[in-house]
Amino acid sequence: PVVSDVIESGRKIAGAAQRKTRSGLLHQGSIQRGNLDERFRNAFAQLLGERIVEGRVEAGVLHAAEELATTKYGTVDWLRRR
Repeated sequence: PVVSDVIESGRKIAGAAQRKTRSGLLHQGSIQRGNLDERFRNAFAQLLGERIVEGRVEAGVLHAAEELATTKYGTVDWLRRR
C-alpha cells in the first residue's frame, strides 16, 4: 500500500493512480469489493446514490485480459517504457 490507498483493518480496499501527459489526463481507480465489510459497501452505495449489483466477467473477456497481461503488459519492454 501507498499513502493514498484506502485501508480498512490493515487491508487495502481501494487505490488509484494518475498519469498526466501533454494530450490529457488518465485517472484509474479500483475498489476491492471482496475485502469490504457489508456495512461499508452499503454506506458507499448510499453515498453514491446507487445499489451494488454482483456481476461476473465473461470467460472470453477474462481470457483476453489474461492474454494481454502476459503478452503485452507483462513484458520487460512494456514495464520499462517511459
